[in-house]
Parts: sequence; structure tokens; C-alpha cells
Amino acid sequence: MFDYVVTAADVAAGCVVNCAIAGYDVGGFYRTVRSNEVCSPTNSDLLTEAPLPAIVLPVQSSDDFCVRTLEERSNAKNVFDLHYCSSHEATLQAVNAMVAAAQTAESKVAAWEYGIGLWQSDIAEMYAILMESANSTAKVTVLSEQLRFNALIANRKAMLDRIISDDSEQAVKMLAGIYEAHCHDLCYTLHTAPEARKDDLLLLPCGDGKEDACATNSTCIDPANYTVDECFCESHRTTNIMTETLLANGGTEEAWNWVEIIWSTDMTKEYKALKARVAMDDAEPIAIDARTYGEWVEAHRELLQLLYPEKGEIAAQISAKASIDRVRELCAEK
Repeated sequence: MFDYVVTAADVAAGCVVNCAIAGYDVGGFYRTVRSNEVCSPTNSDLLTEAPLPAIVLPVQSSDDFCVRTLEERSNAKNVFDLHYCSSHEATLQAVNAMVAAAQTAESKVAAWEYGIGLWQSDIAEMYAILMESANSTAKVTVLSEQLRFNALIANRKAMLDRIISDDSEQAVKMLAGIYEAHCHDLCYTLHTAPEARKDDLLLLPCGDGKEDACATNSTCIDPANYTVDECFCESHRTTNIMTETLLANGGTEEAWNWVEIIWSTDMTKEYKALKARVAMDDAEPIAIDARTYGEWVEAHRELLQLLYPEKGEIAAQISAKASIDRVRELCAEK
């Protein structure tokens, strides 16, 4: 609780905007949770006016957009259908065709790098839409998230160049995969209202299962559709069971916050294990990658909170899913 004395300037402005930011630290990863903004009118003229959303996306009249739909869920794996819109399907097919046509390791690296340029162009177009749709305050949040994503890419590249310096193709392929996934997620976000999202991990009951290791397996069904299996090893299957327990009473924002905490702890362990496996000189890029990934997750969550101001559980779930994804990636790279 707190008291605030309304000033003459507040009356002239018409309202007082209030929000709160809570911070917490999990295993060296600093996180913040931002509340919705509440506009309190300071004159009678505004009493019946609702505050405008920070980001007002253009009305979409087409159902041609990227979407990720959960099909199966167990303690061992999650299975998703991954559909690409016509625009991003064209980019995906162009990248795949260039890589398939390359005959040497050097030409494949060049093909992947050209593909990254194509994904960057698609992503830039969507960030432009976000910027155009945002008010002056929200523009700062959009730009911050974009800059954090670029920093994540730059530091991930530096880390991969150090720890897999003998496999340039694998490194650039992994970077291309990050761009592709981000493009797909942005397209889905731009086209999907809160009540229509289909990537909720609680859509299906969790069953039993057993896999040997963390991995991501993608199977092409047709040019625009893929099946993606996200598998968990024995250790992280235990964390997945803990996730199920935390979400037993529903996927509330608080429950997803706790899910992010336990997976962030696992992520810290995986980064430490990675540093232990490499030379001492290579440890610093790994630490920087860990930090920049955490900073991007925080910035991305802040952006989602503006896009879904009345659905805090969406931002919380996607933030938690980012930690889950990184744990599985780090485990699979052992």
C-alpha cells in the first residue's frame, strides 16, 4: 500500500499512471515481472474513458500466419505441429534449397549465412509493424527487446565460434535456427489474440513416456508443415514432472513464474557443466551467452506483457518455455 498526492500537473495531464516492477534472482539470472499499467483519472472528463492499449496491432483479415499447436504431451516429450504462413514458408524453402544445392563445406556455410539474411529481413518487417503499432512508451520496450535479441545472437555466435571452432557449418546452422524460430514466433504473436493462442502446454493431459536424451526432432510433412518432438532426458524429465505438479491447479501467472524458476535453475547447471567441459579461455563467452539470454527473455516478457495486458499467464508461460528450450538445447549439445 502507498499514498500519492495528486498535483496540479496531474490534473492538467488528466490522469496518473501507476505500475509496479518486482525483481528476483534465480541462480544468477535476474528476472523482473512488470504489472499492468493502471490509469487513474484526475478530472471528471476522463472518468468514463478507458486507457488505450500500449500496442494496438492492425486488424488481421487473413488466417495465413505461422502457428505452433500442441499435439502430444508427456513427461518425456512434447509434440507440436509447426505450420508456416505462405510468406515464411517461401523463406524456409529458399534457405533449404540453397543449403541442399551447396556441394562443399564452405558453400554450405555461405548458404546458411545467406539464409540468415533472409530471416533477418522477415524479422525486421515484423518489428516495423510492432513499432508502428506502439505508443511512445511501448516503442522503447519493442526496441529494447529487438536490441536484446540482436545481442543474444552476437554473443551466441561468439560462444559457438569458440567451443565448436572446428565446425563452422554447424555453428552458422544453429544461428539460422534461432532466427527461424524467432521469425515463426513473431508471426504468430502478431496475428493471434490472447484467447486464440494454441501453444499452451496445458491443452493436453500429460502422459508417461521415456526418452534417452534431450533432443529436438523435426519431421517435414509438407513444405508448410512440420512435426516437432521436444524430448527430455532422465534428469530433465524429473524437472518436467515437477512442472506438472506446479501447474496442477491451472496455468496461472504465479504457477508459470515458479516453473520458470525451476527451469532457470537447471539452465544455470547446464551452463556450468558446459563451462567445465571447455578450456578456461572459452568460459567467458559461455558466461556472456548465459547473461544475454536471460536479458533477452526478460525483455521479451516485458513486450508480451504489453501485447497481452489482461493475460499475464501468456507472458509467464512463454518466458518459462524459453528457459525450458534453452535447457534442452544445452543438454542436447553435450
